[in-house]
Amino acid sequence: MVTLFLLIILTFLPSCNECPQDDGSTNIFDSGLFFELRDKTTDENLLNLFFGEYNQDTVKILKQDLTKESSVTIDPSGLVWFRCLENPADLAGLNSKVTKTFFLYLNRFDTDTIRIEFTLKKSDCPSPDFKEVSIFFNNKINSSGPSTNSPVRLPYQIFKK
Repeated sequence: MVTLFLLIILTFLPSCNECPQDDGSTNIFDSGLFFELRDKTTDENLLNLFFGEYNQDTVKILKQDLTKESSVTIDPSGLVWFRCLENPADLAGLNSKVTKTFFLYLNRFDTDTIRIEFTLKKSDCPSPDFKEVSIFFNNKINSSGPSTNSPVRLPYQIFKK
């Protein structure tokens, strides 16, 4: 009986190791988009707390309907993170491509568009993985293809403005 119990545990144990846990993200809803906004000529970070062109206090990420904000975090160097998958309807990506549009509000005169298109695939973990991800900045492709080294994280972006 004990041998049978150990055999069952050992059978299911390897599948638990397949789920990513090293980067803190356990599923696609824990991940978000990390990006920098850089000047296309000088390559300086435009959101840097001390030297950036834009005041970090005015920066917002607005959802497509413009009525709701997505939580955004900006560190002093200008690295931005925001949660872009929050809605269970995003799981429609298992059957078809999902498009999420966000507006990067910098100030009352300057707003940019971030669009994320993705499909998902089932995984051994409770949450699905990204299958294909395309990220657009102001309607130009910025990154396309499979997610980098983690199936539950969006690839880090550098947007040029």
